[in-house]
Amino acid sequence: MSPELAPLQQVTKRGYRRVRRALGALAGRSEGEIPQALIPRRDRVFGLGPDVAVQPSARLIVQPGSAENPGKIVLGRGVYLGRMVELATFDGAEVRIGDDTSIQDNSVVNGHVTIGAHCILSMNIFAGSGIHNFRDKPSWLIRDQDAMMRGTGPQPGTWSRPIVVEDDCWIGWGVVITPGIYIGRGAVVGANSVVTSDIAPYEVHGGIPNRRVSTRLDFAPPERIDAADDNCFPYFYRGFCLSQRDVAKSRARGVIDAQRRACLVLSGQAGHRLQLEGFAGGPSSTRLQIHVNGTAQGRRDIGPGDFAIECETGASAAPADVVTAGASVPAALSSYTYVELTVAGGEDGPSFYGIRSASLSRG
Repeated sequence: MSPELAPLQQVTKRGYRRVRRALGALAGRSEGEIPQALIPRRDRVFGLGPDVAVQPSARLIVQPGSAENPGKIVLGRGVYLGRMVELATFDGAEVRIGDDTSIQDNSVVNGHVTIGAHCILSMNIFAGSGIHNFRDKPSWLIRDQDAMMRGTGPQPGTWSRPIVVEDDCWIGWGVVITPGIYIGRGAVVGANSVVTSDIAPYEVHGGIPNRRVSTRLDFAPPERIDAADDNCFPYFYRGFCLSQRDVAKSRARGVIDAQRRACLVLSGQAGHRLQLEGFAGGPSSTRLQIHVNGTAQGRRDIGPGDFAIECETGASAAPADVVTAGASVPAALSSYTYVELTVAGGEDGPSFYGIRSASLSRG
């Protein structure tokens, strides 16, 4: 090294040591200890494990909620959180990040936010569901109006509008996602966009405010989808194992493997009966709760082995003890047949289950 560069190297090393000491002090560690992410309430962060990569300067913060809704952060398998990424909840909110999703440096996800599987989020992204109240009593301080709303308003409601980003989305550098936004499966959002309106599946958006500039494909759910047809992948909409590696394995059983919560989207133009065929593994049968267009259609025992299910797509056929769907049908999908599948009960169930085909038939 030249003599001219030696002082610069010394300054750089001293600066690095100062930063390392500051991060260690923030996390309550001495300089010699290995830095770890700041997770004050580790008991409310689920999914941490050897297949989840969280950079040391990341922060996962669950602010206390009520006894009924204490709040939590849930990480799927293979999640990556970059440097200075912050996931934060408030007032019983939940942040959920799906399998194989990466969030790059300096991004903030705050409030009631769900991000699906296989998503790619660039750097400096902000997604927050919280809203400050400034119109109800405009002469008051905004903080006092916030306090009043949290004490009297719905939970969540006017002060928080959940954000949902579906599977296989790419969110570009510096994007802001505003409260209440729905971003459909497979969507792409260009750098520096401000998303103030919903994005339909497989659309490409950009600008301030966002607007559609193109599409990845023509999202047109058919009356029948089949696990053997690659063109049907977009309609195995959520909660299915669709990486090429997973598909190569599951197709040996003739299915697309599903997770405990999954969603299919079919045409809205066909008749009134839904038919599902698939295969379930495990030592015993398990029970699926089925909702079609937000309406409970009862529970069905499946497997082990091949199974076939037929149910209505119209009025509810559910017994009284079936829990209804956790969320309403997204507006972007309201003209289609929206099928939710949920493994009932606790974590016990089949080692896997998958869907071979789903179809609609008349009357």
